[in-house]
Amino acid sequence: MEVLGIEAVNIRNSGGLKHLIFFLEGCSNSNFFKKIIVFTNSHTKSKLTHINNITIISKRSFNLPYYLYIFYQFLFFKRDLKFFKCDLVFVPGSIFLNNFPNVLMPQNMLPFEKNELKRLKFSERLKLILVGYAQKYSLKKTDGIIFLSNYAFSNISKYSPLSKKTIIPHGINDLGTNFKINSEFDSKNPMRLLYVSPLYSYKHHEKVISAVNELIHEGLNIHYNIVGSGSKSAIISLKSKITNSNIHYVGGVSPNEISHYLSEADVFIFASTCENLPITLLEAMSHGLPIICSKFGVMPEILDNSSNFFFDPTNFESIKYVISKAYFDIDSLNLEAKRNLKLSKLYSWETNIYKTNKFLREVYDERI
Repeated sequence: MEVLGIEAVNIRNSGGLKHLIFFLEGCSNSNFFKKIIVFTNSHTKSKLTHINNITIISKRSFNLPYYLYIFYQFLFFKRDLKFFKCDLVFVPGSIFLNNFPNVLMPQNMLPFEKNELKRLKFSERLKLILVGYAQKYSLKKTDGIIFLSNYAFSNISKYSPLSKKTIIPHGINDLGTNFKINSEFDSKNPMRLLYVSPLYSYKHHEKVISAVNELIHEGLNIHYNIVGSGSKSAIISLKSKITNSNIHYVGGVSPNEISHYLSEADVFIFASTCENLPITLLEAMSHGLPIICSKFGVMPEILDNSSNFFFDPTNFESIKYVISKAYFDIDSLNLEAKRNLKLSKLYSWETNIYKTNKFLREVYDERI
């Protein structure tokens, strides 16, 4: 029957949900598999109902807290796959504890980054350590792995020495055609700085705010917008650091609104120390924005290791120096914008969908 199951129970928001939507939209007219069945929670199901030729299964067990669902997956999910006559299951959430033909796509780097785990509170660290054990167990048993970047491959592939592997980066939905041309920033022309990312500790929002606060105090005309959802405590903590009216926390917004903020910005900043393949960074590139960027993790790979505006997001002085450099070095900033737009062309959903389906089909064919 050649039925592909997709276990997307833990896919709910951010880049993971974007990938799932665009992948399924592309698959709706694909002939790699005769049928695709998505198993997911009710929230994600509501985001997928517009897609044709896809069967979506949501049941009460898929809405359990994830740590409880994992027990269901281990004990009963194989029965669901057999009932719907699935031949292979694709797991973009990367935890799969059953003995059933499967392909994983690890998207969360945190369980594999020891230095990042140290930044977290004990309860958060313990949770991610347990997630890490489950992921590593899954990697040992999987038939195939899709990595999003060379960085992820080099850090994760050792946990699955025998499986079939490939590297397929995510795509960008709206590829731009023009790059941002900035003129000199001064008292009449502010630098409109933007950061789009959830309020997690490894995103280092508060250090960026402190650096921008000080630069504004020193006379630089910077308007800084922060876009991203967060817990109540994270939002309270973030807002307590904002001491200037030129710094504005927007909160979480829809994908269409993100595009609006990107279009309105002059410069994008990305201060994360732990990423697999951040879609918001790719989107900023596709809007032709110059990017002030963390030098850690996958970010240098995405920016081709050639940016003049890399910084250490754990170091306040490094952040401050590079923002100031971007403010005064307009020529370099405009060259960065042009280069980023060109690099963004390497990431397309059309390529992602074709290569992902081709790899899944290869794993399926080798299994039969």
